[in-house]
Amino acid sequence: MSVKTPRKTKVKPTYKVGTAKKVRGSAPKTTSKSNGKYPLAVYEHLHIGIVEASLDGKYMDVNEEFCRILGYSKKELLRLGVRDCTHEDDYGLDIKLHEQLVAGKIPVYELEKRYVRKDGGIIWVELTRSLVRGANGEPLHTLGVVIDISDHKQVERALRESAENLRLATEAARMFKWEFNFQRQLYTFADNFVQVLGFSAGLLPQNSAQTVWRLSPAEDVQAISEAIANAIENHTDLHSLQYRMVNPENGQTVWLEVNGKIIYDEQGNARRMFGVAQNISTSKKAQEEIQIVSRMPAENPNPVMRLTPDGKILYANDASALLLAAWAQQVEQRIPAELHKAVMDTLASGTKTEVEIEHRGKIFSCTLAPIPESGYVNLYGKDITKRKRAEEKLRASEALYRAIASSIPGGGVYVVDKDFRYLVAEGPVTEAFGLSREMLEGHTVSEVFPDERGTRMEERLRRTFAGETISFETKHNGRVYWTQQAPLLDSIGQAIILTVDITERKQAEEALQQSEERFVRFMQHLPALAWIKDVEGRYVYANATAEKAFSTPREKLYGRTDLEIFSPEIAAQFRKNDGQALVSEKGMQTVEALRHADGTLRYSLVNKFPIPGSDGSTALIGGTAFDITERLRAEEALHESEQRLRAILNQATAGIVRKDADGKLIFVNQAFCNMLDYTESELLGKPIWQLTHAGDVDENRRLFDKLMLEGVPFKLEKRLIRRDGSIIWVDVSVSPIMDATGKPQSAVAVEVDITARKQAEEALQQLNLQLESRVQKRTATIQAMNQSLRDEIAERKRIEEALRVSEASARASEEKLRT
Repeated sequence: MSVKTPRKTKVKPTYKVGTAKKVRGSAPKTTSKSNGKYPLAVYEHLHIGIVEASLDGKYMDVNEEFCRILGYSKKELLRLGVRDCTHEDDYGLDIKLHEQLVAGKIPVYELEKRYVRKDGGIIWVELTRSLVRGANGEPLHTLGVVIDISDHKQVERALRESAENLRLATEAARMFKWEFNFQRQLYTFADNFVQVLGFSAGLLPQNSAQTVWRLSPAEDVQAISEAIANAIENHTDLHSLQYRMVNPENGQTVWLEVNGKIIYDEQGNARRMFGVAQNISTSKKAQEEIQIVSRMPAENPNPVMRLTPDGKILYANDASALLLAAWAQQVEQRIPAELHKAVMDTLASGTKTEVEIEHRGKIFSCTLAPIPESGYVNLYGKDITKRKRAEEKLRASEALYRAIASSIPGGGVYVVDKDFRYLVAEGPVTEAFGLSREMLEGHTVSEVFPDERGTRMEERLRRTFAGETISFETKHNGRVYWTQQAPLLDSIGQAIILTVDITERKQAEEALQQSEERFVRFMQHLPALAWIKDVEGRYVYANATAEKAFSTPREKLYGRTDLEIFSPEIAAQFRKNDGQALVSEKGMQTVEALRHADGTLRYSLVNKFPIPGSDGSTALIGGTAFDITERLRAEEALHESEQRLRAILNQATAGIVRKDADGKLIFVNQAFCNMLDYTESELLGKPIWQLTHAGDVDENRRLFDKLMLEGVPFKLEKRLIRRDGSIIWVDVSVSPIMDATGKPQSAVAVEVDITARKQAEEALQQLNLQLESRVQKRTATIQAMNQSLRDEIAERKRIEEALRVSEASARASEEKLRT
C-alpha cells in the first residue's frame, strides 16, 4: 500500500494544510443546508466511488460506483464500515489517518489501498478522504472519493515482473545496463554493476564520465572515444567494443564488452546512449593463456602442437614425443581420425574445444585453439593424470556418497576439487536452492555462483584445503541449513561438503527455548504456589509466590526438606501428602493449612503429582497450591445464607419455585408441595408444564419463553393439577435470574393459591345470573301491566271522543229545531 501526499517522503505521509488533490469528479467540501450532509444523490451515477462514513468509520451512504467496486448492494454496505471492507494489511494506516482527520490534525489525506470485495477478491483503489463539518465547525462525518486503479496496478505488476526478468537475465549473463547523457556527460549504471565488476571503486549509480574513465587505461579511453565519435558521425551504434576497468585497490583488471544504442534529437545531435556491459574477463583470460603458451611452446613441459585442417602435424614440441610415439606419427604426418575430427569441428565453430588423450597411463587434457587467419589449430596439452586418477577413485566411492546423501532427509553431499569444481553433487537440498546435479557437477563455484556468494564459498574452500574443518549455518527461503566442509583424506586436493536441513531442529530448539522462557515467566507471575522436589523431599525449584509463602529465599530453600523449613506438624502433613502422590500415577489433591509470616492461617488447594524421568520412573514430585482461604470463607457464608434462605422459603405460606431455562423445577418450597400434594423429591426435575392445566400451557409457555429471551417478568393466573387430578387456581408472579453476563439463566416464581377466591367469584357470578333472570321476569310482568293500562286509557279516550262528537251533533240538531 502506498500513500500519496503533496510532499515527497519515504518515512511517513505529509499534508498540504487546507487543500486536497483534485480527483476526477470529486465531491465538494461544503455541506448542504440543514443536515450538514453532502447531496450524495447528485453523484449517484458518477464513475467514481463516493462514500460517506461516520466519525467511527461506519458507512452512512454510498453511490452506485462504490457498490460496484466492492460487489455489495447498497443495503449491505450500509451495515458495514471501513474495517469490514479494508484489507487487513492496509487497515492500520487507513484508520490512523482517519483518526487524525477526525481529530483535526490533517485536513485531508490520500492513499492507495486494497479493499476486500464481497466475493473475496482484492481490488486496488485510490482514496481521497476529507472531513465534513457543520455550520458551527463541529465534525459531522467523512467523505471519501474512491477510484478503481486495479488495471493500473496490474500494469505496474507486469512491468515489475518484466524488469525482474530482465534483471535476472542480465545477472545470469554477467551484464549490467548503463545510460550515458551526452549533454551532462553523466553515466547511470544499473544496481547490479558492482556484482558484474566485482568491485565498486567508489562508483555510484550515477557518475561523471571522468569518474568512470579514470578507471580505464588511457589507450582504452582513447579507443572508446574514437568508437563513439565514429558511431555518431555515421549515425550507427556501438557493437562489441572491448575495454578494461582496473580496481585501484588491488589492481584487478576486468574486461568488459559494451554494446550501445545512440538516441538522436530532431536536429541529428546525439542526446543519450543506452547499452549493456558484459564481463568477459574469463574468456579474455583464456585467450591470453593461449597466446602466452603459443609464444613459448618449446619451454612448455606439456605437449604443444600445430595441426592443419587436413590432419597434418606442422609443429610439435619435445613434450609431445610420447604422444607422437603412441600414434606412430611424426611431424608432417597425419593425426588419428578422432583427433582430426575434433580439429575440423574446432575450425568450423571458430571456438576452442577441449579433448582428452590417454597414453601409457598418462592422461592429457588438450585445448584445441583455432587460428582462423592462419588456417590451423594449436593443441595445448596438460597432464591431468593425477586429477583423473582422483576422479576415478571418487567415482569408485561416488555410490557411497550418493547413498549417504539419499539417507539424509533434506540434505546433500558435495565433493569439490582444488579448482573449486564440483565433482559430486547429490541430495534434495540442491533443488531447494534452485539448482540441480547437472548444473553443479563439472562446473566451478564461480561458474555457478558468479556473485559475492561464490567469492565467500571460494574463501571457505581455501581454508578447507589448508586443512581447516568449517561449519556454518545458512538461511534460504525460510529454511535453515547446517553445512560442514572438510578436506577428504587420502585424496588429491578434494574436499567434502555435507549440508543438512536443520529447520525443524532449529524450530524445535527455538520452541524449547521459548517454552522454557514462557515456563519461567509463567511460574514467576503465577499467583499460586508452585514447587518441585526430588524423591527425597528436597526442594529443587520454587516460584516467587512459594518463596514468599514459605518465608524462605530461593538460595536457602533449594536442597532442603520440609522438616528443615517448617514446624514438625506442618512438615509431617506435607510429607504425608508427598508420599500419597508418589504411590499414585495421577497424584493427589487435598487442602493444606499453613500459617504465614503475618500470623494468618491460610488454606490452599494443593495438587501433588509424580514427574517421571527419562527412564519412566518417578524422578521428581511437582506441586501447586492455590489459596482458597477467601473461597472457603465465602462458601461457608454462602452455605449459611442458603440455609437461612431455605428456612425462610419453607416457612412462607405462598408456593415458591425455581425453574431452569426449559421449565424444569430445580427448587420447590414446602408450601408448593402442600398445594399439589407432592413431595419435594417427586417435584424436582419435573417440567412445570406437566403440572399446568392444558388450557393454560400455551399462554404460560409464551410468557416464559419471552422472559428467558428478553428478561421480562410476568404475572399470570392459571390452573395447576394436584396429585389426585383436582384443579387449583394460582396467581403466579415470575421473575428472571440473570447470569454473570446479564442473560436470564433461570426463573423464580411465587405461586399463591386463589382457588377459594375463584370459587367465590364463580358463586357470585351464579347469584348474579339468578338475580338477572328474576329481574327480567318482573320487568316483563310490569311491562305487560303497563301495556294493558295504556290500552285501557286509549279506549277511554276513544269513547270520550265519540261522546264529544255525539254531544256536538245533538246540539246542532237542537239548534235546527229552534230555528
